[in-house]
Amino acid sequence: MGVYFSQAVNIPAGAELHVFNSKMNKVLGAFKDGNEGFKALEMLPGDRIVFEYSEKASSKDLPNVQISEIVFFYRLRIIDNFF
Repeated sequence: MGVYFSQAVNIPAGAELHVFNSKMNKVLGAFKDGNEGFKALEMLPGDRIVFEYSEKASSKDLPNVQISEIVFFYRLRIIDNFF
């Protein structure tokens, strides 16, 4: 699966964003305030994506995370003598 964002993702100071598949065998992040804003994530295997956002209790800023598209990728397997 893939994710595209409508605007560049920006994470406030002191916060982190992790993105992982449901089996948790592929994790992206931690994305932090020092990361350049990004508008897409690399492909994750599986059929579910989990976003985990954490911040300090004293944080007053909100992250900018606006998902515009969820994309499913598949691999076509060619079977010999199918027909």
